[in-house]
Amino acid sequence: MNETSSTSKKPLVLHAITGLNAGGAERMLARLVLHSTQFRHIVVPLIGLGAVGQMLRQAGVEVHSLDLSKAYPWPGGVLKFRNLLQDRRPDIIDSWMSYADVLATLTSTGMGTPLIWNIRN
Repeated sequence: MNETSSTSKKPLVLHAITGLNAGGAERMLARLVLHSTQFRHIVVPLIGLGAVGQMLRQAGVEVHSLDLSKAYPWPGGVLKFRNLLQDRRPDIIDSWMSYADVLATLTSTGMGTPLIWNIRN
């Protein structure tokens, strides 16, 4: 079996996170994505790419920034995120931090995709 077909059979996890600056949750997400071998990963920061997002891209991780405004991420954010979910069809949605948790909940409702909240303090 070639690597492409073996990789495509791994479950796809879409990680939504408020931003990817160099904070604790952001670094933890990067460690998880870079060291996980059981899953394929897509990382979706709501607000900009940040230093961690750039590092993930350089490492070959698929990163899609929604580039939303901190002040007013709705309703454009819901539409952008919903379109990405419909296009990529993840097996699991893993949201990090409160804004991403709310956006992922609103957006994924009715899709049948399991959603995991990751709340860090």
